[in-house]
Amino acid sequence: MANKGRKKTKTAKANKAGKRGRGRRAAERRREWRFTLPLPARVEGTLPWGSSFQEEATVENISSRGAFFCLDSGVSVGSKINIIIDIPEGAVEGRKLKLRLGGITVRLEEAARKGKRHGVAVRFQKDFKLMPFDGSD
Repeated sequence: MANKGRKKTKTAKANKAGKRGRGRRAAERRREWRFTLPLPARVEGTLPWGSSFQEEATVENISSRGAFFCLDSGVSVGSKINIIIDIPEGAVEGRKLKLRLGGITVRLEEAARKGKRHGVAVRFQKDFKLMPFDGSD
């Protein structure tokens, strides 16, 4: 029982406290509210090999800083993309609007099953554009 007479140092206490709080910090990393709601969208951008793409998607969750959705296209982390979201009519006094957001892919999630779409997390850039729906899409 050599440890019986030892005192805990401040460093040991701090390390133990840091380990205890680690789970809470990970859960509280997001600074903005994230809303889980399906929003129809069109995603367009350029693939790593230079060809452009345009794909229909459903935004699964969104915050003021980013969004998550699934794609078939082979985007990579760092890809610049645009997301055009159809705003539901009831949200803006019965008007049909589209919200265009530019962003950068920050995370990719592999598809859970073969043949399924992969998850894409995007961080928005500061520019956005609210446009009237003109029916040309």
